[in-house]
Amino acid sequence: MCSIIIIFQDWTTPCDGPLTASSTAKKGQIQEGVAQRKKEIFELKAQIRDLEIRQRQKILEEEERIRPTLDQIHAQIVILQQQMVLHWHEHESQVEQSGRDTDIAVLEITQKISALEQENLHALSLLAPIRCLPPEMLSEIFMVAIMEYGCSALHLTHVCRSWRLVLLATSRIWSKIKVGTSTISEKVECLLERTGRSALDVEIDTEPDEMVHTSGPCVYYPALTILAGTSGRWRNLTICSFPTQEKLLELEALGTSLTFNGPLVSLESFRMTRPCEMNTALGNLIDHSRKVEKSKLTILELSSASALYRFAEASFNVFHFLRIFKVDFAEMNDPLDLLPHFQCLEDMHIHRLHLPLYSHTVHLPLTRTLKRLYLKSTSVQWMYNRIFPNLVECTIIWPHFPETLLGQSGVDLPSCTSFTYDDHLLQPLGAFKLSLVDKLVIRNEAWNRPRGGQQLGYIWGPNISMENILKPRILHLDTQCYDQHLITVLKIIPHVEELILGLVRPDALGKKFLLAMVAKKGRGNVHPTSIEAGEGVSGVESSPAWTASLCPNLRVFGLKYRRWLREYENDELTPLFRKIVETRSKSDMPLQSFKVWQTKDTTEQEAQELVD
Repeated sequence: MCSIIIIFQDWTTPCDGPLTASSTAKKGQIQEGVAQRKKEIFELKAQIRDLEIRQRQKILEEEERIRPTLDQIHAQIVILQQQMVLHWHEHESQVEQSGRDTDIAVLEITQKISALEQENLHALSLLAPIRCLPPEMLSEIFMVAIMEYGCSALHLTHVCRSWRLVLLATSRIWSKIKVGTSTISEKVECLLERTGRSALDVEIDTEPDEMVHTSGPCVYYPALTILAGTSGRWRNLTICSFPTQEKLLELEALGTSLTFNGPLVSLESFRMTRPCEMNTALGNLIDHSRKVEKSKLTILELSSASALYRFAEASFNVFHFLRIFKVDFAEMNDPLDLLPHFQCLEDMHIHRLHLPLYSHTVHLPLTRTLKRLYLKSTSVQWMYNRIFPNLVECTIIWPHFPETLLGQSGVDLPSCTSFTYDDHLLQPLGAFKLSLVDKLVIRNEAWNRPRGGQQLGYIWGPNISMENILKPRILHLDTQCYDQHLITVLKIIPHVEELILGLVRPDALGKKFLLAMVAKKGRGNVHPTSIEAGEGVSGVESSPAWTASLCPNLRVFGLKYRRWLREYENDELTPLFRKIVETRSKSDMPLQSFKVWQTKDTTEQEAQELVD
């Protein structure tokens, strides 16, 4: 068993034995030294307090000594500040007064300058060349300004007195009259008075304000009723909308009727821009237009099949001297044997005109006079086996009976330079002989790639003779086909300078076609060596050249997409577009324009131009 011994030791006293006398004395000395130093510290602190007290007293004494001086100087500063404020206010008032005086003087001088300039302007206007023109020539200038550029005759009358007198004396200037449901009769009477016996250009449009009178008895068409009495003087008639039979009955119930005086011996153009209800008044107006022995009517534009039937009643004489014929119908049920009666027609624009079937032996005089033809949803059977020597522009959209054109004779258009064809079948296009075609537009939104390639084969296929191959300088092609089909077509017509392709989506044409449009680096032409070199044989002087194997003469290139890339689709086309532009810029025929329409709603201005 172990034992634990604990030793306690007093650390305050030496552990080497009891205190001695020397250690006690030493301790006392230390304590006296500590007490002495504390006393010295107290005395030093007392000195610091005395010094601080004396310093504060000295500061107070100095403040008391300098305060009167500072108060005196501050009082002087206040006086000086007040004087400064007075002087500044006086200066500001003087400057403002001087500014007002200057402004008044400048205004007076400016008014004098303006008055002098006005006098000079008036004096120069008196010397203007137009002042020297006779009234007859001035009247012709006004006619051009009003009729061609749309200037207001009323505004021109406000220029000066002499102009006003010339304008008021020129009856032709006031001959254009537009009337509606509530047109003021006094206005028409004033215009009729100014026109004298000149021919009138009349526009009837009752639709914009026909809802003004909805209830209660009122006088309808007061101006039109007055104007109807002058129908014998009408030269150009435009009907945008016409009173309905119901309105005419209400007008008769009020004791007034709409009666046109006929025949319309001066009428040169009859235009109906929107479909109108065929009623007694409109029927009588048409009858007065067509029952003229020596008709001057050269322009006929209709939007109602019933109106055309009314024009063709009993006699077709009214169509003999027409030069412009335009019809646009919603539908037309019964056929109308109309074409043989056009003897001078130059411009024919027809939409949904129901024509009978014509034998190729039927004489159609319009074939030798037509210059512009637009057919939409109308039969083209009548064109078979005929020659149109003067036709320069032809547009055919969704034709009826296009298969009837297929045969050996076809349709000969020897002067046509612009041709547009839009249909789901391209084979009938091969029936048109277009030896001088410069611009060719082919559209169809229903094709798929296999069908598109097949349809293009009817025009540029291997079975087509070279004399019948269409070789346009400008080609707009809106269809779907495989890359190789399009490449084959463009190789047949290498002289194309403008190519616009309509595409459904970005993958409609692949990299094969776009890479074929890229110019490539090749060798230069072979040249004979210099005779001065003393060599008797010819050599080759070659240099790198960039050439495009596909469409080498292309100047304008465009891609019209119906939709562009989706968000999740990678853009692999734009780099190829840039490459086409970059490489062709190094060739002899750089692109002048390369535009991309990314959607079907993209306008010409919004299209992306890739050529800098």
